[in-house]
Order: sequence, then C-alpha cells, then structure tokens
Amino acid sequence: MTYNAKEIGLQTGNPVELYEFQSGVDYYRYTSADADLSEPEGVYSAIPITRTAVEATAEKARSGIKVSVPAGAGIASLFNPMPPNNVVVLTIYRRHRDDVDDESIVVWKGRVLNVAWNGQIADLSCESLYTSIKRPGLRRLYQRQCPHVLYSPQCGVQKTVHSFSATVNEVTGTVIGLSTLSVGDGYLGGGYLEWDRGGGITERRAIQSNVGVDVTINFPIIGMPVGALVRIWPGCDHTLSTCNSKFSNADNFGGFPHIPQKNPFAGTPIY
Repeated sequence: MTYNAKEIGLQTGNPVELYEFQSGVDYYRYTSADADLSEPEGVYSAIPITRTAVEATAEKARSGIKVSVPAGAGIASLFNPMPPNNVVVLTIYRRHRDDVDDESIVVWKGRVLNVAWNGQIADLSCESLYTSIKRPGLRRLYQRQCPHVLYSPQCGVQKTVHSFSATVNEVTGTVIGLSTLSVGDGYLGGGYLEWDRGGGITERRAIQSNVGVDVTINFPIIGMPVGALVRIWPGCDHTLSTCNSKFSNADNFGGFPHIPQKNPFAGTPIY
C-alpha cells in the first residue's frame, strides 16, 4: 500500500517521523517511533522528540519550527557551549511503519540556528530552507570606509597571498599562544583563524586582537590540542590607508574617503 493510501485511510495509518541532522560528514538520526528504525542510510534512534507545527505562510521568517529533544542528545551537545561552524541541516521525513512499499515524504527541511536548554529538554530553533533564497536589499552606502567583505571577489585581495600557518603552543580560553608570530601587535585584528579538527569539520574563529605571540579569538575552540596547526588570515579596518599599505589594494577600495567633513545641513550659512 502506498504512502498516500495509508495517509488517507481512517484505520490504516501508523505514522512515524524520522529526523536527520547533518553537520559536515556527521549525521544524527532520531525517530518519534517507540523503537529504533533501521533504514538504508542508517539507524534512527528512538528518543522523546517533538516539534511544532509546520505552517504554510507567505512570511519566510514565520515558517521556522522548534524541535525539542533530551538535553543529552548528540545533536544538542553539538551546540554546547556554542554553535558549530558548519551549517547543521535538518530533514524531517514522515512514513507509515507498516507500509510494505516503504515510502517516505519530506515534511520539512531547513537548518538549525541555535539551541536553548530548558532543564532536561533542549529546544532547537530551526529556519526553513526557503529563507536562504531571500533577496537582500541594497547594502552599499555613501561612506568613507570600504563596504566590501575582506577577501571577497569585490574586495579582490587574494587569501592565499596573505595567509600563513602557525603552531599552537598554548590554549587558555579565548587566547591562543602560538610558537612564533612575526607580525606586529594588532595586525591580525578583524581577521580569522581556522583549524581542521577532522571529519570534514573546520573550526573558524574571528580574531579580535594579537599581542606578541598571543592571539585572542571571539569564542574558545573546544578540543584544540597543543601542537595543532592553524591557518591565519589578517584583518582589515576598511580604511583606504590600510587597504593600500597592508594589501596594496587601493584600486579596489569601495569607500568614498574624500567625503567633505563639513555637513551642509548643519545650519551654518557658509558651506
């Protein structure tokens, strides 16, 4: 019997839902059934898992859902103490357990934004896949600083030219001590740091500042060992002087550094 026939039957339906979370090459699979389910892609573990209703609405911001799982579930631990760098994709399937045709449909697909802990329950806030295709509005302004994202195609600075590798000598919270660092204090501010932790997962952190061989990042990297090799990209303050002296990229500067300092609408009759 097909899925549709089971679904519309008054007494033939035996629905269960399958929740597949993907982060890089890692998968977390759960089911609302009362026992584990073995599927070709893997085993879905039976846990107390619930979700809010899926609403059909023209407002993309309101098409998200909340999925609740036990606080000790692997997918919840992935967000402790901070969200992972990789996008966590959630696909919810619905099927009927005794369907001989073994048909499933996709009920919802999107990504997990964050997790809130409520006692023994972890509430996962998820947004729909359709929010990723929202059109952004105009973002360029008449401003002195450059609006381009550093290392983007509009910026034009080559990442491979300005990046370098370093070895971790010490890790204390958000401060990473490197074995050597040959740039001046503050040179890396606004840049970022990468560490390949394996399994297809790359940890990225924004660099707030650097003093000596110590680099301060915005969030700690859990599990980074001493001796790890990190890749570092310096930052930019989006001024013309930095663009020219640090990256030799003044031709691609996107700001307007020569905007008059005096405001013509300040009330003075002389401009």
